[in-house]
Amino acid sequence: MDEPKTPVASRRNLDAVNVFRVESAQPYGWIVYLDGFAKTHFFASRSLALTYAREWAKVNAPSRVVVVGPDGQVDIDRTYTSTAPQNA
Repeated sequence: MDEPKTPVASRRNLDAVNVFRVESAQPYGWIVYLDGFAKTHFFASRSLALTYAREWAKVNAPSRVVVVGPDGQVDIDRTYTSTAPQNA
């Protein structure tokens, strides 16, 4: 798995909070994407997708990671600041 190491290049508003979404790709796998962008990243497991999203969010703070389970309910909503993650 490639770790995201560089900030999102096309940030429109420097004060905006990036929202990284992790969603079930039923019937199999999980996808990770940045709200407002079409590109998705596919992972076989939820834990891999969540790890990727967290690392991506840390590099692009301020950010949020929102995890939506197979039932459509939000399972995790965490905010990342430039210093440390904060539970939302």
